[in-house]
Amino acid sequence: MNKKNAASVSVFLLEGEHKVKDRLRNNTTMLKQACLLFAVMMVCLFTVACSGKDEGKETAEKINKRAFYLNGNIMVTEEFALYDFDNYLRYFDSKSKAGIVFCFDPSCEHLPAEFDYATGEVIERCPAYCMSDGAVTLRDDGVFFVREQVSPCLMQADREGKNRKVITKATEPLGYPIAQLFSDKDYYVAFINTDIFIKQEAEDGTVTWLARGTRDNNEAGIYRMSLDGKLQAMVFRNAENHDGRVNNLYEYNNHLYFCYQYLDVPFDALTPATESYPRYLEDLREHSFYEVYDYDIKQECLTCVLKDSGKLSTYRFCDGYIIQCNSMEGPSVLFGMNGERLRELEGIVNNAPLCDGDVILQCFEDGQTVYRLYNPLNNSVSREIRSVKDSVLLLAAIGESYYVSLQDDNGAKTAYIGKEDFWNGAFERAVVLLTEHAN
Repeated sequence: MNKKNAASVSVFLLEGEHKVKDRLRNNTTMLKQACLLFAVMMVCLFTVACSGKDEGKETAEKINKRAFYLNGNIMVTEEFALYDFDNYLRYFDSKSKAGIVFCFDPSCEHLPAEFDYATGEVIERCPAYCMSDGAVTLRDDGVFFVREQVSPCLMQADREGKNRKVITKATEPLGYPIAQLFSDKDYYVAFINTDIFIKQEAEDGTVTWLARGTRDNNEAGIYRMSLDGKLQAMVFRNAENHDGRVNNLYEYNNHLYFCYQYLDVPFDALTPATESYPRYLEDLREHSFYEVYDYDIKQECLTCVLKDSGKLSTYRFCDGYIIQCNSMEGPSVLFGMNGERLRELEGIVNNAPLCDGDVILQCFEDGQTVYRLYNPLNNSVSREIRSVKDSVLLLAAIGESYYVSLQDDNGAKTAYIGKEDFWNGAFERAVVLLTEHAN
């Protein structure tokens, strides 16, 4: 496996952590600096909602357009990144290029939660510790996250992660959440479920779900929960195929789009990669299937608009287009939102989203990696950078903020880099998304 493929496989693995042991408590100067950092981060955090050209409260659609989820649990925007590492929620501010544990009490020691055996209660000592069982979303009206995987609760907290409350609770088990999306009034969660659950209802009406065995095929789906708690609906569910997974939730003109990919044989039936990696890729390509769906939010109607197979790819969505991302299959393909094939692109869209209406093309020419800023409307290229190192892989591009994977001998790390630094090749200025932890 070459470095580029290795980076693709391990791109979302955040490794390493700078530990800071008790020095904030023992050094007055550093404590003042830490308090100043917290104050700066607080200002940045609470002014995020006021940024942008439009005044007032941003709509959920605008937030979705400028937010992207890496691996389903790292929320990145132009202003910040929000992610879980080492059981703590972390916040990285792109303007100051500084990161902190998502806790705004300078005196907090960030201790893990503790179980009180006398009362049977869990005592939370740091709001950033184990906040969610899945991804976390930060909006102008608070922090939204999911607790419990069996019967998930949609929770809301203030922008400091405090004053938490249950908004609504799913009416059935959903397994493990892998992606999420907020519309103006609803929350959508994509999930994978590998267990078989049995419903038990007590005389008082209390419902309990008990795990009874493991599924032969994992169940993949999307569940919809309204923020007022009045609507609970299964948008999509499939438990018939092997290794099914829902990717890339995207809202456009009151429609929800997503890609469902699966295998038509058990994963164990493929040639093991350790035995023959080329044969493994050949088997994976032969047995991979893709389906793109359009869910009408108002009409609650689901339509499959595109089907494909025999490729190692996925599908992304951007401002009226569907893009087939072929990381190992040659040039990407542009489709309309109705599934109509429009044109083949002169390069690869390697899981990178839009950049202000453009698409980042990753090309390989004469042994070099080349990135191009491409506009699908007029089929033109406005920027280009050549000879990008194999150790650098673009993950996301949102306005002035880019996120890349940096590969070295210790693995891959997710990092922030400014737009101009990226296009000028100044990758030494990238900032790895790891924050100091006061343990």
